[in-house]
Amino acid sequence: MVAHRKLRETKYERRREYDSEIAQLKERKMLERWIDNMWIEVELEEARAHRLEIDLQVEQRNEKGKGMENMFELLLGMTEEVYAFQQNKNSEELDKR
Repeated sequence: MVAHRKLRETKYERRREYDSEIAQLKERKMLERWIDNMWIEVELEEARAHRLEIDLQVEQRNEKGKGMENMFELLLGMTEEVYAFQQNKNSEELDKR
């Protein structure tokens, strides 16, 4: 009987150790999956930030382009006014002759 009791205690102890090892392995695998998922999320966030930065640069470039277009239109309008003024001045000088 004592031998059976020791055998049962030994089996119980081995089973506890086995369960403990299994639990540790499960926790380790879960932690590894969590770390992998975190890295994936970090990479996705970096890609998203990069896309947002590119979108911001495109938007800024478009705004600068619109500003330059407005400036060009103003210069063109001024040039047309100067040309019309010069034509009128020249025609007045021709009429005086």
